[in-house]
Amino acid sequence: MHRHASWLCRHAWVFLGVVLVVIAVFGLSLVFVETRTIESSARDGVESEAVRLVGIVENRILAGESVDAKGLDRQVADNRYPVVRVPGHPEVRLGRRPSGKVITSTQDGAHGESVTVEESRSTVSQEIGRTLLVILAVALLAVLAAVGLAVRQARRLASPLTDLAETAERLGSGDPRPRHRRYGVPELDRIADVLDASAERIGRMLTAERRLAADASH
Repeated sequence: MHRHASWLCRHAWVFLGVVLVVIAVFGLSLVFVETRTIESSARDGVESEAVRLVGIVENRILAGESVDAKGLDRQVADNRYPVVRVPGHPEVRLGRRPSGKVITSTQDGAHGESVTVEESRSTVSQEIGRTLLVILAVALLAVLAAVGLAVRQARRLASPLTDLAETAERLGSGDPRPRHRRYGVPELDRIADVLDASAERIGRMLTAERRLAADASH
């Protein structure tokens, strides 16, 4: 019975190991997907910004307005650096050029104008870092829940089996008193029923033997 309890406890920890593997695989997959999604979203954002600015520049050209930083700077997000090129006009640079690696997109207009938009990859890295922290926190909570469940399951199985082993040892040592303990686990409760029934039978047999011995002595 003690060996059986140890076997069940080991299986509870095997269950924990399987859960941890699932969490790790799911977490790594989620990290990969979220990283790709954030990077793709950043590239799409830079491209959309370039398309939008090309449209604004083209409208100014058609309206005969000058293409300069005045007014255009209000159209640009703080973390992006556009460069506007119009034939016959000086380049228009808006904002501060990002350092390090950048995400870039160039869009051409119908009148020879073009807009190049750059965004630092550090912005993307920061967003990926925040996402990783969230995933890590969720994974940690899942691990803690799995550990708690495994410990609870191990205790739920080990304690009743140890108790049943003690009951069996009491029967073997000549103590036939039934314990009438149940554990809420159908298989273990059936074992407890069998042990209690055996204890009652042994008790009746011992009582009958004592009566026979008393009658014989008279």
